[in-house]
Amino acid sequence: MSSQVPHRVSALVFTPVDTSIVPIPGGSEVVLAADSSSGKLEAIFSDGTTFELNKGNLSATALTLSGTSSITGGTALSLKIGSATVVTITDATLTIGAAEATFTLTQADAPVDTAGAVLTIQSQKGGAKSKTADGAGGNIVIATGVGGGSADAGTFALKIGATSVLTANKTGLAAPKLNAAGVVHTDSSGVFSTSTIVDADVSASAAIAGTKVTPILTTQSITNTTAALTDGVGIVFVDNSSSTTTINLPAPASNNGRIVEIFIGTSPATHNVVLHRAGSEKIDGSAADKTCSDATTRGICLSCNGTDWFTVAGNLAA
Repeated sequence: MSSQVPHRVSALVFTPVDTSIVPIPGGSEVVLAADSSSGKLEAIFSDGTTFELNKGNLSATALTLSGTSSITGGTALSLKIGSATVVTITDATLTIGAAEATFTLTQADAPVDTAGAVLTIQSQKGGAKSKTADGAGGNIVIATGVGGGSADAGTFALKIGATSVLTANKTGLAAPKLNAAGVVHTDSSGVFSTSTIVDADVSASAAIAGTKVTPILTTQSITNTTAALTDGVGIVFVDNSSSTTTINLPAPASNNGRIVEIFIGTSPATHNVVLHRAGSEKIDGSAADKTCSDATTRGICLSCNGTDWFTVAGNLAA
């Protein structure tokens, strides 16, 4: 080890020796050591931190950049922890994580309680001074890796805390917090939910083609009594063998377009079949109940326009 008094030179050349102690301003001391076997140049500061330069590789126990600083690499810049490369940067790619390892990017906790801390990832912003059109911006692509020789392996998961709220893989897109089956709805706030289709889901103005609807007619039996026509029923079997049978019709407003077929078992001349209105609506233009008493009538077909009921087949007498 040798000591020299600092002086101005156009170039300073360190000959590989064990160590060289050079005093620096401020009373601190740094030891510059060159190892002839490894070609390594190491700076050891008085506080124990080190700075190492080895054939183009930079190593430091602590490295702080302040002000406007830059680190320039060749074709790639690598950051290692121990022997593992954790970050590799090229002119177009940032690779994070060591091989066969799980990597987590976490925003640091605030020193005090704060609500709603935001981590923003933004692609090319775009603007008047940008090469892209003003406001056009860039694209963000989140892609899983290639596994097992398959280009579409892996799963993307969006989590709130430890709960997955959205997952995507080659089999499809799933929202685990929604119901297992049904159609997706949104409320006035844009919140998604799922349920089976109900009548309220179909708009009155949807104009669904009849060729796309296969009617499934539910049946109902009424025997010698008074009974209400059940919702969804399309066929009614009437047994009027021992007494008059009355069918209470539902309100037309909730039955627009409905057609009901009524089959009568016994001649209505003996025991009548009565169609009873729910309110002030009309049946065949008359604001009164309808009674079937014709001996030859065995069937009545009703239809509804949302306001009144109409008989389209059968023989009805007031």
